[in-house]
Parts: sequence; structure tokens; C-alpha cells
Amino acid sequence: MLGLATITLVASAVLVSVAPGSIALAIDNGQQLVISVLAVAVMWTTLRHGSREASWVARRLLVALTLAVAGMILWDTQPGWSTASAGPTGALFVGAVATAVLTLGWSLAGSVERSRLVPVLLDATVIVAASTTVLGGAWATLIGQGDGGPEALIALAGAVFAISALGAGYLILLHCRVRPSFGSAYGVLGAMALIGVSWIAWMAAPDNGTIGVAPTDFAFSAGVILLAHGVATWDLSPSTTERSETLVRATVDLFPPVTVATCVTLSLVSSGSYGFDLVRIGTLFVVGLTLIRQILLSIRERHSMLAERAASARIAREVAERATVLSALSKLEISGGPEETADAICQQALMLDGVENAVVRVFRHDGDAVVIAVRGLGDLPGMVGMVLTASRTEHLRARADSGPWSEAYEATDDPHLERLRGLGLRSSYNVPLYWNQELLGVLGLGSVSLSCLEAPAERATTVHEFALVAGAVLGPPLAERARLDGMRTGILTIISEHAFHPVFQAIVDIRTARVVGYEALTRFESGQRPDLQFGEADEAGLNIELETACLRAAIDASVDLPADTWLSLNVSPALALAQAPLIELLIDVERPIVIEITEHVVIDDYEELACALQAVRRYVRLAVDDAGSGYAGLSHILELRPDILKLDIALVRSVNTDPGRHALVASMVAFARETHCTVLAEGIETMGELESLRALGVELGQGYLLARPAFVGQTCSSADQAVSPDIGASAQLTPVE
Repeated sequence: MLGLATITLVASAVLVSVAPGSIALAIDNGQQLVISVLAVAVMWTTLRHGSREASWVARRLLVALTLAVAGMILWDTQPGWSTASAGPTGALFVGAVATAVLTLGWSLAGSVERSRLVPVLLDATVIVAASTTVLGGAWATLIGQGDGGPEALIALAGAVFAISALGAGYLILLHCRVRPSFGSAYGVLGAMALIGVSWIAWMAAPDNGTIGVAPTDFAFSAGVILLAHGVATWDLSPSTTERSETLVRATVDLFPPVTVATCVTLSLVSSGSYGFDLVRIGTLFVVGLTLIRQILLSIRERHSMLAERAASARIAREVAERATVLSALSKLEISGGPEETADAICQQALMLDGVENAVVRVFRHDGDAVVIAVRGLGDLPGMVGMVLTASRTEHLRARADSGPWSEAYEATDDPHLERLRGLGLRSSYNVPLYWNQELLGVLGLGSVSLSCLEAPAERATTVHEFALVAGAVLGPPLAERARLDGMRTGILTIISEHAFHPVFQAIVDIRTARVVGYEALTRFESGQRPDLQFGEADEAGLNIELETACLRAAIDASVDLPADTWLSLNVSPALALAQAPLIELLIDVERPIVIEITEHVVIDDYEELACALQAVRRYVRLAVDDAGSGYAGLSHILELRPDILKLDIALVRSVNTDPGRHALVASMVAFARETHCTVLAEGIETMGELESLRALGVELGQGYLLARPAFVGQTCSSADQAVSPDIGASAQLTPVE
């Protein structure tokens, strides 16, 4: 459509030059109307489909164009109407100008950065002053020649306004780094200049009551086309090209001297006292404004340099502190428990600039906050392990949810804060410690001054990086501590609530098929496997306590077992080495006791264990459990010299069909005979296994085939009773000759 409008403009200009007066006038009016309609269509399309900013500009400039076209039509259709004698045409022109200027000014002002507002305002003021001086001098010269009048005054005011507005708009676009082009805001500025020239020429023309074709008519149409093109291509996005930067620098550097030189030259060549005085006054005003502009810009430049130096110094400090932090972080590692790790974190935190004290407070699962490490000023006996008050704990949790924060140490009744104030600390920078997205605690960095309150944002990044690594280092030992604490609590609960019960499994003389003893086993109410439960107790450091409680329950329940049977108790090497708890359990037991030392636990010092067992062997017989598997093999048996050798279930399984197992059991039986100990096979589940073991000379047996673990009331009532059919199929056993 803009191309069609351009063709219409060129064709009309050619036709007007060759057509008679009335036809030329009709062509002139027609081309203005057609071009205006096409421009309105283009702007309406932009309004409907352009960007949000382009639509906003198009809507308001469409109003301005409508007012301008209305004024043009009124001017052409009302011969003799001039601005001086009739107000409607002038009002429409002024309304169009005001709407366009306000729209363009508002849009451009929103694009100017705050740091560039002062240079833009100063340049705009100098442009207004210079335009007034130059054009005012010309107007005064015309007055001196007798060519003045209302039309000249109107032309002067319009020219001053147009040049000032266009110059200010151009400078704003340069300061905003908008890429120079024939479209966008540059096109709108050019359009306003062309339309403004047309208006000024029309309004300044003598009122002779006739209408003719003038070049300004085509300037008006060209301005309308350029206005529509500028709206359609509206874009104020800044350009970072070298060309834009060159234009801005050239304008800033050359604009003041060129303006001053123009005004001074005009003052020198002007004639006439009135004109000379007016130009001189304007020139002095321009020079003064330019000097003020340069002084203010110099001050601004100096402030920018100082700010840049301060920023450089701050960056240098941050780089140095970052290097310190990286050095500190490289030395952080998980070592020992949470207290040792937190103490290492505090030591490295003291390397940060301005930090005189470092304290780590962690949140426990019971809800309390406790100090686990302190480093820095003075001696702080008793602070490690201090439990914070409920109010202080709630304060730390609430502030930690919002990220790092600074606070001043003011007088308070909180004992923790008063201890820190007593060291001379006045402020602290606090940063939360996280691990696996869980808040572990708070690292406090204290200072004897209020420096922690002055620039928290500057050190936030550095301290945050330190805290990230500190949390990652502190998290695992704290999690392990929490896991062990939870495990310990669970074990203590099992002990206190007796959440377990003993069961007994018969031990049978497979030669006579008679019950000779019972092995005490433990079952937990939780359904947890006994080996896993005792493993957790060992990890939590409560293995002796849990084992003692289970053995005591088994001994108490064993009073209902047949009196002529012995009781076999499983004892860990740790309990055997402790001696006292085990002797206390066994000293008052009236029935024969066999203690089984399991081979599934690593025994570091057999000599020490053998010495410990000597103290209890006068009360009991000794059995080695799970012989044939585990860590030590035959050395376990040789060092402990047991009375009973229990073959592991792995050897018993399929002993009747596996030659290798058969040979191993035979060798174990031969070894037992040489060392004068009894062989007990556990895990017997088939008659074939039983017959094979009996044939190999194994004396005692235990397993589901013979009897399952049961409560006391479900076990055999007499040692004289053979294993009954309801316990297993072994009722078919016959004595071995």
C-alpha cells in the first residue's frame, strides 16, 4: 500500500505540472486524499497485528494523522481561511502536532536509561536555545526589513518548535543506540519534519482568498507516506553495532562546539542593533548552557570513573576472597564425626576477610538447635554442646528459610548471644547449611564491628559458595549421626518394652533319638531377622545391652524346660570379651549351659578371646557355631578348643549326595575325635542327610526334620521322651548299635 501511495505521489506531481489550473488543483486534492487513506490503512493494520508497543504508537499517531488530514481538507475546501482569521484549521493542526509530539516523546522517554536522562535533557535544552537564537535572528532581520507580520511570527514559532523537537528526538534515538534507518522512529521524525514544513508554509502564506497548487502539498503527502512507513517498521530495540557507538560518540563530542560556533558566527555577521542584540543574547545563553552541560558531564564522568574504580577495587576484593574461599574449600573433607567436621569448617571460615568468629549450629531431630563447633575470638569453654533456647531456635529456622541474613548482636537475655557479645562481637553474617535439600543448620560468621551489616550482598555469593561445600561436607556425618541415633532409640525401645521373645529348638542325640538340649533363639516383635537386628545393635553400640536382655529372657524362660537337658546360648565375641555381664547372667543358672561362639563375626585377637572365655568355662561348656564357614576356618577351632563343634548348615545340606561335603564332614568328625569334642550337625532337613550324618559318626543333630523352634510350652516335656511325630518325621529313628 505504501508503494501504491508513492506511485500516486509521483504520478500526481507529473500530471499537475502539465494540467490546467482547475484540473491540477483537483489532482492535487485527490492525491492527498488517496495517500492519506492508504496511510491510514497501513497504520490500522499495524494497530491490529503489530507488537504491543507498535500498536500503542500506531493508535495515537493514527489520531494525529486524522487531525492533520482534516485540517488539510478544511484548508483546501475553504478559500480565504487562514490561521490568523479562522481558528478551526489552526486548531486541527495544533492538535495533530501535540498528539504526535506527545506520543513520540512518551515512547522515546521510556526507552532512555536513567543514567542518560541528564545528558539528553541538557542536549535538548541547548538545541532549543540554539534554534531560538538562529531563527530569532533571522526573524529580527525580517522585521528590520519590514517583512514581519503574524504570518512570519507563526512561521518562526513553528520552525523553532519543529527544529527543537526533531533535534531532541534524534539525540534521544542516538543515546538509546537505536539503529539509524529510514523507518522506525527516525521515519516518524522525518515525517513530522515534512508535514511541519507544509503547515508552516500554509499558515505563513498571505491570505489572498484563493487556493492553488504548491510544492508543500506534495511535501505533506510525502510526510504522510513516511509517517505510515515509520509506524509499520516501529522498533526501538538498541543496537550494539560499532556504527551506533560511533554516531553517539561523534554527536556527544561534536554537538557542543558546532552549536557554539554556529551561534557565534551568526552574531558576528548579523546587522542591525536589534538583530545583533537578540543574536548576541541568544549566543551568550547558548554558550552558557553549553558550559554548564560540559561541567555537569565532566562531573558525571568523574563520578563514573570513581564508581568504576570502586567497582574494580570491590571486584579485586571479591576475587581475592574467592581465591581464599577456594583454598579453604579445597581443605574441607569429611573426617570423623560432625563435631570434628564442623570444627574444620569453622577454622577455614576464619580465613574469610573480616571474620573474627565462626560458629556452627545444627538442628537436631528433636527440634532443638545445638552448637557443635566454635572458632575465633577468646576461649569459649562450654559453648560446644550448648542447646539454644526455643525462641532462638525458632528465629534461626525462620530466617534460614529466606536465605542468608545479617544481624547485630544487641543486649539480650539469650545466654548464647550474651556469650558472643562478651567476646566483643557486634554483628554476624548467617548462612543456612543444606544437604540433599534439607536444612542442617546455620553457619554464623561474627565480626567485632558492624561490617557484616554494611555490604551483605557483596559477600553473599562468596559465603554462599562456602556454605554449599560446607553443607555437603557436614551433611553425611550428621545424617550418619541421625541414623545411628534413630537406630539407638529403636534398640533401646526394644529393650525397654521387651519387644522380643525367646524360642527353643531341640538338640537331639541322633544315635538314640532323644532330646539332650535346647538352643535358645530370639524372635523380635517387629519381624526383623535376628541377625539383622543384632547387626543394627552392634552398629549403634548397643549389641551387648540387647544381647544381654535377650539372653536373660531366654534363661528366665528356660526354667520350664526339662531339668535334665542343657541350654545352648548364642554369645558374640564382644559379650564374651566383656566377661562381667556374661558371668552375671550365668552365675545363678542351675541347668548345664553351653555357649556358642559364632564364626560369622571377625575375631581380631583369638588369644584375648580365649583368655576371656577361661573366666566363664568353669560355669559352661563351649561350642563353636557355624564351623566350616566364615572368616577363620579351623584356626577358630584350634585357638578356642571348644567342647562342641557345630557343623554349618552349608556342610550339612545334601551331604548324602555331594561327595565333597561328605568328605569334609568326615574330616571334621575325625578332627573332633582327635581333639575330644562332640560334633553337632545343624540344619538337618531330610532323612537322607540324617542317615548319612549318623553313618559318618556325628553324635548330635538339630534341624527342622527333628524339631522346629518353638515356645517353651511346645517343646518336649522330658529328656527321656524321644522326638515325637508331631515335631518331625524322625520318630522313625532307631538307636545306633
